[in-house]
Amino acid sequence: MDNTIDYSKTGCDIRPMSQEESSSQPCKSNPFSNFTACLYEKENAPYISPTPGEFPIIAYNPFPAKENTKVELVDEVMECGFNVGVLFNEKKVMGDALRVSAQRGFKMIIAVPTQNLGNNLNYAEYCEAFFNEWKRFVSNEKYDSVTDKVYDLLFRKSPALGCWSIQDEPIYNFLSSLGANYESLRSLDTAHMFYTNLLGSTLEAQYCGSELQNKPYIRYLELIQETMRPPVWSYDLYPMRKYYKNNAWVWGIMFKEFYEALEAASRMAMLTHRPFWAFCQSAEYITLYSSTTKDDLDEICQEGKCKFMCPPATLEYLRYEAFSALAYGAQGICYWTYWLTPGLETEIHPSALVDNNGVKSESWYYARQVNGEIKALTDVFLGCTLMRVRHTGNDANINSVTCPLTTAEPMWPLESASSSGSGLLVSHLSNKGRDYLVIVSHDPLNSQTVSLKFRNHWTVRTVNPIAEVKKFTKSDDGTRTVYSGTLPAGGYIVFEWS
Repeated sequence: MDNTIDYSKTGCDIRPMSQEESSSQPCKSNPFSNFTACLYEKENAPYISPTPGEFPIIAYNPFPAKENTKVELVDEVMECGFNVGVLFNEKKVMGDALRVSAQRGFKMIIAVPTQNLGNNLNYAEYCEAFFNEWKRFVSNEKYDSVTDKVYDLLFRKSPALGCWSIQDEPIYNFLSSLGANYESLRSLDTAHMFYTNLLGSTLEAQYCGSELQNKPYIRYLELIQETMRPPVWSYDLYPMRKYYKNNAWVWGIMFKEFYEALEAASRMAMLTHRPFWAFCQSAEYITLYSSTTKDDLDEICQEGKCKFMCPPATLEYLRYEAFSALAYGAQGICYWTYWLTPGLETEIHPSALVDNNGVKSESWYYARQVNGEIKALTDVFLGCTLMRVRHTGNDANINSVTCPLTTAEPMWPLESASSSGSGLLVSHLSNKGRDYLVIVSHDPLNSQTVSLKFRNHWTVRTVNPIAEVKKFTKSDDGTRTVYSGTLPAGGYIVFEWS
């Protein structure tokens, strides 16, 4: 089939099609049609929020990878606005983190330690050992060591346990074992969900398989649905990229992949009645083509080894990533990473929200600001339903994977939206009988002059606007109310109407 995403002939409604509609309305240009109905006949694993009644704001690596987590570290993470942490480490380190987190009501997402399964196993043997270890750990079967048994019991019964993370960014060859073991593993602890975070694109065959490489992202999510019917759709994709060209770093923002993943994840969330979580990139990192022994980044780049870099997080980047996802109905925002993690053979990690000495970076304060804004809008986003999402602007990469806002199909009560730059994301969310319009800038680097025209037979008001939006002017010509002003880079504005 044609894998080009072109919604101009499809109506673009984000509402999931029924099985009858999907079979009677085939459209070669629409990757969301012709889905296999049987994938959705059986209910997915239940979504069990790690933070009931609160919006999950999740920090990967909230504490250093060492024992005796201090309660002050938990307080600092919570001060930054996080209420959940994800930790992959040895049993004692994670056990200490659970014990201390429970004192503060901070929730943890953890994984069974599988670092020492053996180096002499082939991949099939490794997968078998991996899931046997998980089942033994979760089911509280006795270990040889009393210490291990103590921590085993602590993990499952700790009030700080939010859920289990089976695997982060599973490779394609792991999926068959995941599918074969998921239900039996989940049956061992029905009080907590078992989730897997996915890679957010089909650019790498290692994760999606060669047949799906560079195909629409929805196809990869369908494969995951066929494999395990997950309780939550979680993926990471970091669009803020720079590439080293002619002795300088130049922007190469992944607009197409960013919005395609949001479209696909929100669609799968609706088809399966399970929410999705998205990520903010809070760590600076540089990916290399090959390993190096050099420390000087300029030298490494001049040798041609720098593949791309994701720069340190700014207020604009974090707002752009978080509120674009929220406008699509995301029910969790994850940050990678809070505490600086060691680099890899082909990856350099210069900075994160907190460095190896526990010193807060400038990005820490930006994250706190954005997290505070998310919490202030909990009534808008937590438990919301995405009714429709549209886009304005002339960016070909964005328009190739999204639906346009047109005068023929306005977003009530919005009659039109215009901007001086690359355009806007416009979404309609419904929550507990209230209707909200969420508008997010397409541009994380530059501000835009924006004009929004509303029909006067609707009552429209802004909701908890950020400082820059409070400066918008409001005018009325008798039939329309016009809000105009400058939307900052990565900025957003939320309206409620009745």
